[in-house]
This record gives sequence, C-alpha cells and structure tokens, in this order.
Amino acid sequence: MEDIARQMGVAKSTVSKALRGDRRISAAMRERIAAAAEKLGYRKNPLVAALMAGLRRGRLRDMTPVIAFLMPTNSRADWLASRAYAEFLAGARDRAEALGFQLEEFVLSEYAMNIDRVADVLRARGIQGVVVGPQKYLQAAMSGDWPGFWRRFALALLSFSFPEAPMHRASNHIYLSMLNGLNQLSRKGYTRVAVVDHEAMDLRHVRQISGAAAAHAANRPRGARVPPLLANPLTEETFLRWFKKYRPDAILTGEPLVPVWLRSIGLSIPRDIAYAEMNTHAERGIAGIDQHLENVGAAATDLVARQLYQNETGLPPQPHLVLVAGHWVDGPTAPDKPSARRAS
Repeated sequence: MEDIARQMGVAKSTVSKALRGDRRISAAMRERIAAAAEKLGYRKNPLVAALMAGLRRGRLRDMTPVIAFLMPTNSRADWLASRAYAEFLAGARDRAEALGFQLEEFVLSEYAMNIDRVADVLRARGIQGVVVGPQKYLQAAMSGDWPGFWRRFALALLSFSFPEAPMHRASNHIYLSMLNGLNQLSRKGYTRVAVVDHEAMDLRHVRQISGAAAAHAANRPRGARVPPLLANPLTEETFLRWFKKYRPDAILTGEPLVPVWLRSIGLSIPRDIAYAEMNTHAERGIAGIDQHLENVGAAATDLVARQLYQNETGLPPQPHLVLVAGHWVDGPTAPDKPSARRAS
C-alpha cells in the first residue's frame, strides 16, 4: 500500500480508503488508485479485511469472517417459499459453519432492489465472500452496477441464474438427473413417459430438461415417444389439452399442481398414471429425483471459501462449474408395472 501511495503521490490513508470504495474519495481518484494497485500486483486479503472491520466496530462476534448469502427477491418469505431455495440455504449455512464462517442473509428487496446498496454494506463490514442465490421469477426489477458487483467480491452462483455473469457456479446436474428419472420410469414398465414443466425453467437450465427428454425419446420406439410439455405459461388448460392429445402413462414434472389437474378429469395416481417429481426426497413418499440441493449449496460455499483462502476476488480467469449428481427415489406414486416385475 505504501508503494501505491508513493507512486500516486497521495497519503497511505487515501489509498486505503480508495481501495475500500470510500465515496469520500472521488470516483476518478478511486479508479486511478485501483489501476495502480492492479499494476503493482496488490491484492487485499479478504479474511484480514473482515477481521479488521470487526475490530474497528469493537464487536467480538464480528471477528468470525462472514460469507453473505444474497437472495435476489422481493422478500425472504417469498424466496424461502420454494423448497429448493430453502435447501440451497440450509446446505450453504451448514458448510459455512463447518469451515469456520458465519453465513448471513442479505435480501435484495431490503436494499430497494439495488445491488450497489448491498455492495456498500458488504464493503463497510469487510465482507468479501458472497453466495448468490437463484433469481426468483415475477419479482421487482433489479438495479445497480451488477457487472461491478461481479468484479468486486469472491463469488459463487447457485444454479444458472444470471447467465451473463462469468462466475463460479454450483448446480444439480439437471440433464443427467432428468435422463436417469425418465429411464427409471421406462424400466418400471411405463411406455409413454413424458416431461412437464415451465418453459422458463428449461431456459434457465440452458435447455437441459428438453435435452434429456430428447435423449430419452431417441431410445424409445417411435410410437411410444411423447413430446414434452414445456409451456409458457403452464396452466391447467394447456396441460389438459396436451394430456388428452398424447395420453402419457407416466409424468416427470417440476409443477406440483399436476396431480390436481389430473384429479380434475377423474384420474388417480398411481392407478391411472404414474407421477414423479424433479425434486423430491424419500421421506415425502413421492417418486422422483433427489437433486441433493443441500449439497449444491455447500458446493457454492466451498467455491467462495477457496477464493477467500487464496485471496482471490473478482472475475475468475476460468470459471468453474460444480455439478452435483441427483439420484432416483422410489415411491408409491410410480410403482413397478406388473410386466416390469415379471421381467425382473
């Protein structure tokens, strides 16, 4: 820091404030000091920064380094209403505590949906590590310098939200999980297996859902291939129109209203049709895929912690994508058909 001050002809305290993003230093000077720091190879140690921020406030608990968990949503309750998102958070919290960090939630709506306000608070508190949760649909518009936010912290993203951000990510391996689920239903004796979900989910997961459906169909007899329903919007009307046309005998879906829609036309699960969910657990009694989303949250935390240990922040030269495999969970909603039991 002394070298930067000497080169710039300013006080060391000015360099320190500029590198912390203190707005009492002009934007032009902050940029000049940042450029000089980069040229000289200066990198602030984020763990030391967190410790010093805690000491400045004189609060002992603040001496434990913090990893922020950002919820880009209208409210914490809205975000946690998703079982999947709650599992991400639980896994991230458990891993952070195991590694000696605190995990603290930051809900974007509490900062007027402006990422600059979040960044200011994180900098003031010396927090350099951030796990960014998936962006909820149907939420208020977000504002602020998001590209600047990506460059400023040690980050990892959950799932495939913010596709424009070249950052480290952790996600379930949707393609292999879906393909495994569809193949499991076929092995159980179902001959017209289909996928039902919102088109937005397929887009978010870079077409892994439709890709798995196509790969499964390629190995089925032509007459047994049922086109997936990936609708925008996915409603009872669009579902029933598709169902009456194609008559699948097993459905793998991420939409929990599908059983309600099936009952509306007098069909019973599993008597008339098999039903499986894209994100389930054995204790729920519903067949489908356990995506192990707690492990995905833990993997994102690992990515952030590794950057902090190695004193890395900002855009990585080579973003890493950690994929967690899901596994099939048997359940009474999709039993083996008699023909499949005899064959086994």
